[in-house]
Amino acid sequence: MPVVKDYTLRLKDAAKHEYVTDEGDGVVLADYLFGNKLYSVFETQGIVLTSTYELIGDKLIFEVTSGRKQAEPSQGVINYSVDNLQRVVFKKGK
Repeated sequence: MPVVKDYTLRLKDAAKHEYVTDEGDGVVLADYLFGNKLYSVFETQGIVLTSTYELIGDKLIFEVTSGRKQAEPSQGVINYSVDNLQRVVFKKGK
């Protein structure tokens, strides 16, 4: 069954390449543009998610990974698992 999500992408600060994705239900995600790729990292309910949108020609590639904080820090570094990957390639219609 299809799910429709009517998100809005807004420019927050052009000089800093900062954007926000407004999910319309009070959830606002911070996004950062580097070249032709938009990055976002956020946490919800103990799960860390990273998402990217990359425009290549007439395709928009969306990827999101999710994982959890690992039990013990190692030499001051906190590791996170990567438990799931979702990848979607959107193509312009004719």
